[in-house]
Amino acid sequence: MSFKAVKLIQETEPLDNFSAFICDDSNIHRRRAKHVELCARNFDHVEGKNTKGFLLLPVSWTNTNTTIPCNMALVSSSKQKNVIMAAKSDVDKRTVGGKRRAQAVKSKNEVVLELVDECIHEGITAEYFMTDSWFTCNNQLVLEIARRGLYYIGMDKNYTQSYLYEDKEYSLNMLRQFAVRDSSCSNSDILGHTLIAVPPTKQKAKQMTEVEFRKSCIPAKIVWLTARGSKEKVLAILCTDLSLSDEEVVRRYCARFNIEFGFFHMKHFLNLESGSRATNYDSAFAHVAMSCMQLVIMTLLKLFNEDHKTIGGLYHETTDAIRVKPLADVITRIVTMVTELPSLAIEKKYIVKGKEKEFSRFILEKLQKILSDVSLYVADFILHTIENVKKLYSRYDPPQKA
Repeated sequence: MSFKAVKLIQETEPLDNFSAFICDDSNIHRRRAKHVELCARNFDHVEGKNTKGFLLLPVSWTNTNTTIPCNMALVSSSKQKNVIMAAKSDVDKRTVGGKRRAQAVKSKNEVVLELVDECIHEGITAEYFMTDSWFTCNNQLVLEIARRGLYYIGMDKNYTQSYLYEDKEYSLNMLRQFAVRDSSCSNSDILGHTLIAVPPTKQKAKQMTEVEFRKSCIPAKIVWLTARGSKEKVLAILCTDLSLSDEEVVRRYCARFNIEFGFFHMKHFLNLESGSRATNYDSAFAHVAMSCMQLVIMTLLKLFNEDHKTIGGLYHETTDAIRVKPLADVITRIVTMVTELPSLAIEKKYIVKGKEKEFSRFILEKLQKILSDVSLYVADFILHTIENVKKLYSRYDPPQKA
């Protein structure tokens, strides 16, 4: 269902939009649960404490305008001590239910890679993978995403991870001293960027030779910017696409917050938390899956009812006809058309010989009227072109009497 929805959206959206997978988690509270299968204690960053329940871990596809949940997992906890009630032992591990239960007790990084692999296997394509700072702190996840042909963009924070700068290891806070300001950046909140290399985790590095270690590192950059409302707090965004400017990295990362609106809609309008009190894990998973399907339907209905780009084939016909062209080509075509009009008009016998000057003056007046609403910097360039056109029309002026 999600694959068909993504294909439908790709047909109606402009080609210049980028696409990305977004991953984040959200707590599904079951505060009084005692006999709920695989219910666990997970840390809630909103409340700042451990709460009973599950973690909804979806992977959504977005093109900045529309966000569709493609795949999801209902995670318990990878730590056995945090699981309140273990999974049923009579469920066959070869069945779908057995595989879901095994996935629920894996680490979130492992689950994320499995979800992304399933999306790619189903044919859903994207250019970027975006997450928050919790996932970015794991260098191995960044490397695994890069191996799948996706660029990584994620908020970063100072944790146990380290990065390479000029073949030396530095923590995130230490890398700020090497920030370089981009001269073309006009946003004063962006402080600059630091070019780095993302190495494997220390556990993986111990199993590698020096040659394997260097081959596994991937180039990246960290964009530094001040937090909104606080000039002292500095944020860091990790990006593996070095072709993007600092401003473009920040702009594209803003699309990650579309998944937060999906969480809000499912919890407040689709009864994600209060809609089911089942103690069986399969029933709880089915309820969450139905909420995600309802969100897909809501998104498509909103797209069809409000977006003008979904009016059948009319949108494609009009966009093909008015496809954006460089300004120089447009000006050249206008000049060519205007200079050829008098000769064509005489050839078609629309005007008689001797009326070329009046006809050319009429065309120039109409052209000036059309361009009167154009912005000043373009209008100055076009008016200069019109002066050159006037010189071309001077050959039609009758010779002056002595």
